[in-house]
Amino acid sequence: MKSVSGRWSVLFNGVFGLRMIFFVPLSHLNRHVKINLQM
Repeated sequence: MKSVSGRWSVLFNGVFGLRMIFFVPLSHLNRHVKINLQM
């Protein structure tokens, strides 16, 4: 049970890290999309 929870924690941390890495580019992309939609 502990090993499974450890795997989930590692997987969650990896996903969170990827989210932090892609958060800035995605925010810029969303900003450009909003500007284009407003135009």
